[in-house]
Amino acid sequence: MSDEAITPRLAGGTIINKENFNEVARAVLSGATLTVTSGGGGGGGLTGYTRHFQHKNWLDFIDPVQAGGDNGFNERFHALESEFDLIAAAISSVDDAVTNLENAAPAIGLTLVLSLSDGAKIPVPTGFQQSETKFFAFVKAFQANTSNTTPGELLGFNVFAQDDGTVVARVWDKTGQAVMATGLAIAKKGGW
Repeated sequence: MSDEAITPRLAGGTIINKENFNEVARAVLSGATLTVTSGGGGGGGLTGYTRHFQHKNWLDFIDPVQAGGDNGFNERFHALESEFDLIAAAISSVDDAVTNLENAAPAIGLTLVLSLSDGAKIPVPTGFQQSETKFFAFVKAFQANTSNTTPGELLGFNVFAQDDGTVVARVWDKTGQAVMATGLAIAKKGGW
């Protein structure tokens, strides 16, 4: 997706979620600039709160100050109580949203194991399933003794991770060689 295509959609109020996160990340990595703006159309902020109370000024020597009636103290203070209830509900909504974010399981998990030998397993990141995980292995160290080789003879190894996280770290049929691997597991909720 081009920068031009994603920027207007996000500026228009698109919610970033796990379904479109990769699209957003690709746009940013390709140089797009995204601007975060407040949402909540209809005049309200992100909390959904819009002020309802509007004070009507009393005029000296014109408005009688009284407890009852449409313009009395009681009616105005009850209107303020309603306004405070709206504010409390908006704050509660924000508190709930923050609590949900704090308690939400991570969407991405990583496990890094620095030293693995042939046959060892890379653990699945905590809170994820093996089916949601991709495994990778790469060389940490390769030791080769060239004193027992003839000129031009190849020395080498294979290092990779199988789909279940088992590391393959093998040398090519030579004595005096050893290989160690580093393993990485990357998990994404819902799988790749």
